[in-house]
Formats: sequence, C-alpha cells, structure tokens
Amino acid sequence: MSDDTPSETGTIAVYIVDYTSNEFERGGTLSVEKVSSSLTQLPISSTINQPANGLKGGVSLVLTATGDQVFNGELSEEGNSAIFAPLLLSPSSFFQLDAPIDYPSQLNINEIEGPYNIPFQTVWEAIDDLSLTKVLLDGGAFFGRYLYQSSPDVSSEWKWVVIIYNP
Repeated sequence: MSDDTPSETGTIAVYIVDYTSNEFERGGTLSVEKVSSSLTQLPISSTINQPANGLKGGVSLVLTATGDQVFNGELSEEGNSAIFAPLLLSPSSFFQLDAPIDYPSQLNINEIEGPYNIPFQTVWEAIDDLSLTKVLLDGGAFFGRYLYQSSPDVSSEWKWVVIIYNP
C-alpha cells in the first residue's frame, strides 16, 4: 500500500442562519479525515477571545476528533465582524427538496457554549428543505449549534452556526 492511497473522508456542513429572522443565509462544506464510528455526539471545542481595548476578538470552533477548524469568525464591539472560515456559499448553491424534512424527534444537539433558550426545532425550519441536510441526517450525522454573537450589543448581527458532521 502506498502513501498516495486516499484516506476515507467525513463530511461537515456548516450553515449560517440569521438569529432574528431564522433565514438560512449561507453555508459551506468541509471534507475531513474519517474517524472512529464510536462517537456519540458532535466533538467540537471552542476558543473565544473577546474584543478588548479597541481590538477585535475572535471565535474558533474545532472538530476535536481531527483538529480541523470548522468555523472562524471575528468578534467586535461594533458588530462589524467577518466570518473567515469556512468558505460560505449563497442559499442558491444548495439543492432544495420538494418537501421539508420532518423534525427528527430523537435528534441530539450539541449546544456549543449553550444551552440556548430557543429550541433547535426553530432553527431546523431554516435548513429542513436542503438536500444536504437530508443526506447527512440519513447517514447518521451529529448535529450542533453555536450562537455567533459577533457583538454582544448588536443582536441584529447574531447568527446561528449549525454544524452537521457525518464521520
């Protein structure tokens, strides 16, 4: 066996959903090294550096099983922050289903830096008609969400970061 043999990969979908309107705004996918199927929930760690002294901070979400960065966004006091990773595409880049997927009653959500007061079912309605969501759900994917507060004082800029991982 040579070193050129491609390893199996897992898939991560990252969706950005507006906190206020609950609209799917953008999304992206990442291919990561396939890991053990003994996982029981989405293995994500977060590093948050708050803005201070006029300097911007940041938030990084990492898939601990592989070390891959799943999300990287700025934090600022003014709310004029940017998302650097992953590469995000518009909603029109995603295939839509003819009918939305029913909310899976047994879905286990990793509430990254949560818990949150808003039920995940509300956020689900923003992504329940995406073909990629169905493919990953049918493959036994793990789900998580993080409330990206680019500025604590500018809630109109807050976003849900929904992470779906199929190892």
